[in-house]
Amino acid sequence: MVHNEAQGSSVPPLKRAPVERPREGDQGNEWSSDHRNLNHQDKTSSACIRDIFSHEDVPRELDEHVIIHPGVTFIRNRGQIHFGDRTGRRGGRKGAIVEFSDKSRRKMMITMAMLEDPLKFWQDFTFSDDVMEGKSISEKAKIAARCLKELKQWMERVGLNNIYGYWKKEWKKRRSGILAGFYVPHFHMVFTVPHADEETYLYICRKIAEKWVEITGTKNVVQALKVALHPKSRRFINSRKQMQKYMSKYMVKNEGFVSTESIGRNWGRLGNPKETEGEKIELTQNEMVLFKRCIRKMVKKARKHFKVTLRKQYSRFFLFIEERTIYRILDWITMNRAVEGVPF
Repeated sequence: MVHNEAQGSSVPPLKRAPVERPREGDQGNEWSSDHRNLNHQDKTSSACIRDIFSHEDVPRELDEHVIIHPGVTFIRNRGQIHFGDRTGRRGGRKGAIVEFSDKSRRKMMITMAMLEDPLKFWQDFTFSDDVMEGKSISEKAKIAARCLKELKQWMERVGLNNIYGYWKKEWKKRRSGILAGFYVPHFHMVFTVPHADEETYLYICRKIAEKWVEITGTKNVVQALKVALHPKSRRFINSRKQMQKYMSKYMVKNEGFVSTESIGRNWGRLGNPKETEGEKIELTQNEMVLFKRCIRKMVKKARKHFKVTLRKQYSRFFLFIEERTIYRILDWITMNRAVEGVPF
């Protein structure tokens, strides 16, 4: 039960100094195109918020805290520590990977939401029919893994080791050709080339596509190049919101493909993506009540179990939400506002 909420009574106002942060154009659960373009005043405000919540003279019951990343925020508390699974058993040797599990999907989404800046370019990589014809699922997975490994090694050799991002393997039924009706893997890659302009991206894209076709060993080189170099096989990403859209549609969707054979890893990193460590801000019980109240106003369409979680004390969860929206909520908590309202 959330303190004082069931009775509708007010929580005593917190005596905090107001902290100004930008308020225009940010929405919960969206990745704004400019949310990382923080000027000096924004960063100073962030530091002030951390100061206000972490270094106060009065005694504080710091039981809960938030960890803020660019696209995801974790709500944690000190009283819950888990080792292994919920039964107390520690994890053992992993079995064969036969699907893109919800756990793996969730981990991928969280990892990408921790990125410091949105990635800039998207490219797809497929296999010609003759490469996968007559192969079992596990054999197709091994071919895909070998080709990906060789491509990454080639990129390092030719000086493209500064590229960073992620790759995702997707299994899909072919709709035409000699493999129609059979599952065949292909790759999505989303990455950034530091300091590259549009012309450089297109040049690098072409070189990678040509090398990919060579590595796959297809005999249908001309047709494979047409597919690899087709405009629909690449695109620029202009904002974090657009990146999130592509991720949801192509990379983190649940395909429903479950195999009886090992399909290998479903996703991984290219180079060293710039993932943030996050900013930890501790909250008192009353402050967390206000914080969760704001979140509930923003997630009206959330599933029932998540709404129940928001009403519990000392609950642990995470939100895919812009960091500037979280800072906006924390600003409001420090500004002595009435608890009947929320900053939206």
